[in-house]
Amino acid sequence: MNPFAGNRRFGPLDVVLYAVGVAGLAMCLTFVFLAMRAVMDVGGFCAEGGPYVIETHCPDGVPLVLIGGIFGLFGFGGLMAWKGSMIGEPYGALVLLAWPALFLSLGWNFLEYALTPLAGQGIVWGWLIPGVLFVLMGGLPLLAAADSQHRPGWKCQDEAVDRAGAATATVAGPGCRAGGDGHDHDGALGQQGRGRHRGGDRRG
Repeated sequence: MNPFAGNRRFGPLDVVLYAVGVAGLAMCLTFVFLAMRAVMDVGGFCAEGGPYVIETHCPDGVPLVLIGGIFGLFGFGGLMAWKGSMIGEPYGALVLLAWPALFLSLGWNFLEYALTPLAGQGIVWGWLIPGVLFVLMGGLPLLAAADSQHRPGWKCQDEAVDRAGAATATVAGPGCRAGGDGHDHDGALGQQGRGRHRGGDRRG
């Protein structure tokens, strides 16, 4: 059976490009993570080029890796989001995990270098504070997303009509649209039920 047959809006090429986006995004996250560590190894600041005398040169290849990684995050992230939206959920939303992955990894670098400084130095507050902020920026959205996935909720189901013509439906949660057509059937069902009740009273 061909998994790409039927009413699907995507083909094998879309799946391949999505996988390229995932791999490229992971690669760029790794580039930024390692490039940051290389810069922090030389004191947290380095420079290249320009008319001034440079005290601390950047390690070989680090500027290119860092800049390429940053721009690559947008490029591969966009590719992943584009093809993921064509494939469908949850693949389209997985690109959002790049946010906590980026800030948690960079926050780890800040915290590690702040709490394990060079010999003769105490805690580096200039790295500790942004490390805490980065962890919060990456961790809080991740926790919020995880919490929303585990909240109990009511499922919406379409209205069903039996052979006798009586409409039945499950109770929908707040703001839930019970019906594949996007219309709220709760009010309509209630009105139908009250109408049948009044009709039964008149017949009685």
